[in-house]
Amino acid sequence: MEGIFPKDSIRKAHFELSAYEPVYRFMPQAFFDLKRIVIPEVSFKDMPYPEAVWWISGAEARRNDPEGRGAAILMRATPAEIEVLQKIRITFSAKNITALDLLDKVCEIANQPFDYDRKFALVSFNCICGPEKIAIYSLNPKTAEILFNGEVLAVEKKLIEMGAEFFPSKSDVVAGGKEINAVCAYSRGMLMVKCEKEQIKRLDWILNVKHILDMGHIPRNTEEKSFPGQAEESTLEIQKKLSDIIIDHIEYEDVKVTECIKHILQRSKELDPEKKGIEIQTIINNEDDIPSITMLVDDIPLGDAVRYICRGANLKYRIHKDKVIIASQDVPLDPIVEKCYPVVESVNIEELDGEIEKYLRCRGISFVTGTRVIYDNEKRLLVVRQTVPVFREIEEIFTELCGYRTKFIFDKSNPVAAKIAGLKPGDFVEVKGEMQIKEAKFNGYPFPQPCFLIKDIEAIKNPVLPKLRKYEPKNASAE
Repeated sequence: MEGIFPKDSIRKAHFELSAYEPVYRFMPQAFFDLKRIVIPEVSFKDMPYPEAVWWISGAEARRNDPEGRGAAILMRATPAEIEVLQKIRITFSAKNITALDLLDKVCEIANQPFDYDRKFALVSFNCICGPEKIAIYSLNPKTAEILFNGEVLAVEKKLIEMGAEFFPSKSDVVAGGKEINAVCAYSRGMLMVKCEKEQIKRLDWILNVKHILDMGHIPRNTEEKSFPGQAEESTLEIQKKLSDIIIDHIEYEDVKVTECIKHILQRSKELDPEKKGIEIQTIINNEDDIPSITMLVDDIPLGDAVRYICRGANLKYRIHKDKVIIASQDVPLDPIVEKCYPVVESVNIEELDGEIEKYLRCRGISFVTGTRVIYDNEKRLLVVRQTVPVFREIEEIFTELCGYRTKFIFDKSNPVAAKIAGLKPGDFVEVKGEMQIKEAKFNGYPFPQPCFLIKDIEAIKNPVLPKLRKYEPKNASAE
């Protein structure tokens, strides 16, 4: 462990788990970009819905962004869907409103959903974004003990008593067709909830949460390699064809998916100025089980046609260097590798024995053919076979699940070193800095060690113990 910290310049600081620590909710970068922008005044009068959305991400937002970047909002809709959305009119006025609240209000008036896709806010036609959302909260173990009297199984019951509402998941299905009843789960300081957006807002109120950046978006110090399926410079040509080739009319009625693919391939060649079109490779298992396609659209980009066909047939697709691959959901489109994650002695991983894969599915991790996760009790190892991109999604989950606690580090030449040296046992402080991921080894196995680089600390004179707030509808919008 010591090998990851340069002894001549970096030292570690130890902080006891603080009982007053608030409940955190992990959010993507797009959330903070929208929340950072405060627009002095907005007045929409009978404005078409798409124009209102584009206005939020336009020059006015950039002008009022302290960082001058604005917020990226993507609208996924075909020209035909845009025409439908143009008929929805927005009338709304406000002063000193964040871009986040404005987007939320505009989508609420239009009765259209929006979600986050890493660095983008994603606005879609109402058939794309579902009503279910997943919220991930981080509870300090002492905080959880105070809030729920140390009874892990009582978490959901207590939250319901405070006014929270949940419903069973209808979308997550494991092998064999059994539904996952993933309503509310708590383990190792992580509370995961799946419910509707309004119910999550209610839970945010009850827990009085503080939003922090999802660790999955923290840049790593180690260089990541490119793997098949990742965007590369050489894919620009095919990306341009997918967006620039417009098919004037598609009409399918109960047509096999393979016939639909043949049709759009032929149309791509006819409409491509170079008469080459694109190449599509299909890897479809049990074609007889794939639903037929019924579809009627005009003036649709080739890329959207591929997406719509895949969505209708419950297939997935990936844009590679020189072709598009369409495959069944259980087909891996990336290399599968195996990694071992050692579990520290203090962690009781046995409480999830037999439920680890279900736990990860609840966190949004998919398992394709040839992938798995098992726990080796004798060696205290989590052995994971997964595709490379998925590993980048789940490593932060495992740092928590396996007991790799965040290490506080600081530069001994920084003035903060003197402040830390002056701390006495029992002192409450607010620690400021940034998260980093360091590569370390445990029992000879590598793992990503989360570290917090301390840049400054400030004393907290009157720490407040956490408490649950009974849900009050009239105050639910307060932050």
